[in-house]
Amino acid sequence: MKITAEQRKERERTWQRERLPVLMKKIPLRIQEVLQKPILSVSKPLSESMYVFGRARTGKSVRMAENALIWSCTQFVHRRQYDFIFITCTDLLAELRDSYNNPDISEKQILDKYKNVQLLVLDDIGVAKTTEWAFQMMYTILAYRYDNRMTTYYTCNLSLEELAERLQDDRLTSRIAHECGNNIFEFDNEPYI
Repeated sequence: MKITAEQRKERERTWQRERLPVLMKKIPLRIQEVLQKPILSVSKPLSESMYVFGRARTGKSVRMAENALIWSCTQFVHRRQYDFIFITCTDLLAELRDSYNNPDISEKQILDKYKNVQLLVLDDIGVAKTTEWAFQMMYTILAYRYDNRMTTYYTCNLSLEELAERLQDDRLTSRIAHECGNNIFEFDNEPYI
């Protein structure tokens, strides 16, 4: 069902008023502070996966958080699922490790959560210590998302070539490269802090 420009604007206002405050809590506080008043425009859908890389503190995480909010608003306007998860790679792996000592949640439940969320923002991929277990967990999630054409935004300090070298394996990076296509960007601006 096509919506009118007036309906779109009203849905955007509803999303800003009702949904944005809840979704902002999913984003790290350091990024929330920068995004006090996110500039949201749903004119350009952001439904394709993206990989951004570059030095620390160049705004990669902030940009991906803002893109996730724009994506969420676009989804909401068109009455589709609009939830996303923003998480660092190390926190995701820690959550998986914690499941081994928690009888109330299993590794499979956590993997399914990250495999199936409509949009996953994976911040600081490649920072976690490279172990066979960590690689397998990330591969399980990202290969599923790749195979099912699910949107994933990645931030990293390394290019895909450098990440493949760090991981000593190019299976993940080749999938990311194919998944993101022309949406691989280097942030080369000066660090802001």
